Parts: sequence; structure tokens; C-alpha cells
Amino acid sequence: MNDQHQRASGLDLPDDDATEWAPCRDGELRRMIAHNRTARLNRALARGVSTGAVVLVLLGGWVIFDRGVKTSREPGGIDCAAVRDNFAAYTSDKVTPEMRQRINEHLEGCPKCKAAYEEMLYGTATAWWRSCDDPNCKGYNCPYCRDTEFARRLASLTDDESATVPLVLAMK
Repeated sequence: MNDQHQRASGLDLPDDDATEWAPCRDGELRRMIAHNRTARLNRALARGVSTGAVVLVLLGGWVIFDRGVKTSREPGGIDCAAVRDNFAAYTSDKVTPEMRQRINEHLEGCPKCKAAYEEMLYGTATAWWRSCDDPNCKGYNCPYCRDTEFARRLASLTDDESATVPLVLAMK
């Protein structure tokens, strides 16, 4: 068995019963060192590649999961603030067909935005400027409302919050 191992490894080792080691052939130590160095580099490369592959798989899973969560939370792939910001352009047909499709999908999947859109079209003028959830908000100095100047202009048209202002008048 020992002879087979010696022949398989390519090393000429003395027999077990020899009392002294024979000198190495020329370049034998350099060849062994180079082999060990190459093996060490290959192991390091394999660890780096496997670590990189794991990172890529985790990153890919995170991106896919994040997109799936966003689309389920934000119908049409657009958030509520963007939909409400585009109400005027959407109503006057000044959005791109792609944006119109995204807003349609959002309005179908988001009851809050759909109610705000319908209130803007058919309801009170106050829905147009109110973007916060405070029922007492009139748009004045509210850090959550988008366009307080527009709110002031609408409020100057009527003091009664339940009064209906036509959309055409509100847009001018």
C-alpha cells in the first residue's frame, strides 16, 4: 500500500526501514511549494466565488420579493400620492397612455384613492386639496397638504365646505 501511495504521488521516498533520508531531486521542493500555493489559491477562489454566488442569490431574491410586495401594496405600481398629484392631468387626458393605465389599475385596487377621485369629480371641492387624513383640515398651513395656495383659492370661492364647485371652475 505504501509503495502504491509513493508511486501515485510521484515522490521517490525511501523505504520505511531506511535510516536516512535521501536528498531531493532538483526542483522538487519548488514544485511542491508551487503546488501547495496553487491549491491554496484555488480554495480561496472557490470560497470567494461561492460567497459571491450566495450574495447574488440573496440580492436577487430581495429585489424580486420587494417588487412583489410593492406591487401588492401599490396597485398599478404607483403610490397614492402620485395618483392624487396626477388627478388633474388624468381628468383632462394629459397623461401618457402608460400612466393612464397605471392610474386606472391603482383606482381599481385602492378604495381610498377611488373615493377621493370620485369626490373630486362629483363631490365637494374640499376633496381636491385635502391630501392628509385629518377631517378638520381645511388646507391652511397643513404640512401634509400638497397645495395650500390652491386650497386658499378654492376656499375663497365658497365658505361652505359642503358646497360643490364644478371641476372646470376649480381648474381655472
